[in-house]
Formats: sequence, C-alpha cells, structure tokens
Amino acid sequence: MNQNLTIALEWGAKLLSMMVIPTLFWLNNLEVERAVQAQSIQILQEKVAKQEDELSEVKELVSKNAATLGKIQVTLNIMSTTLNEVRNAMRTHESLHLSGGAK
Repeated sequence: MNQNLTIALEWGAKLLSMMVIPTLFWLNNLEVERAVQAQSIQILQEKVAKQEDELSEVKELVSKNAATLGKIQVTLNIMSTTLNEVRNAMRTHESLHLSGGAK
C-alpha cells in the first residue's frame, strides 16, 4: 500500500507540474487583457475629456450667438418701428398733398 501511495503521489505531482505551464499562460493572458482594457479605458477617458471641452466651446458659441441674435432682434424691432413711422409719415404727407392739390 505504501508503494501505491508513493506512485499516486508521483502521478499527482506530475499532473500538477503539467498544469503549471498552461496556468501560467492563462494568467499571462489575463494580465495582457487587463493591460489592454486599462489602455482602452484611458483612451476613452481622453476622448470623453476632449469631447467635453469641445461641447463647452460649442455651448459658449451658442450663448454668444443667442446674445447676438437678441441684439439683432432688438435692432430689427427698432427698424420696424422706424419703418412704420416713415410709412405713416409718407401716407400723411401724401394724403395732405393729395387733399391740398384737390382744392
């Protein structure tokens, strides 16, 4: 029985020895995958940061454009009022001219 136990232990040791190399390859593969994922995460974080910067610039431009459009709207309203006043003045002048010329 002692010899059987010795043989079983030898086979067990050989079997464990054979499993070491594949296990090391597997662990190495996991480490490589982890490193690649870490690099991908870093690249994605940089892209997100860049996109956030660009988004901030776009928001700033939109804000400036909104302010400019507000000023343009005020100017257009003033011009519309002035145009209406000129139009009314011309009508008044024309009606005075026509009624004065008819006498």
